[in-house]
Amino acid sequence: MKIDGTSKVLIKNTIILFFAGIVLGTIVLFIVNMSYILGYILGLTVGSLASVLRILILDFSARKVIDMDKKVAVSFFRKAYMFRLLVGFGFLALIFYLHPTVNLYAGILGLLNMSLAVYMYKILNRKGENKLNG
Repeated sequence: MKIDGTSKVLIKNTIILFFAGIVLGTIVLFIVNMSYILGYILGLTVGSLASVLRILILDFSARKVIDMDKKVAVSFFRKAYMFRLLVGFGFLALIFYLHPTVNLYAGILGLLNMSLAVYMYKILNRKGENKLNG
């Protein structure tokens, strides 16, 4: 499966935010309470994986919708949007199910990595530092 240049940058930004969250969260939790570090890392990992999966679904649906008729494309894109929401809520349900082990707030932060990656892309692209083929 070929991934678009913008999607590659968004996935890269999501991974950067994941590692930044791991480092910052570990430092804070090391100071506050060390027993929460594993749950935090697991929650951020599960949420970030959901974000990467949602980016891949978005990339696939955007490329597929190009060759469709407008009415069919709108219907397909709505279904793809609902599927992305279900993936997000599915991972959130998984986090709730694993709640004693996984930190819920870190999981939500991981799910928000997709949105943060888009903002990061827009800010860096405006300054000319982020290339589409990067």
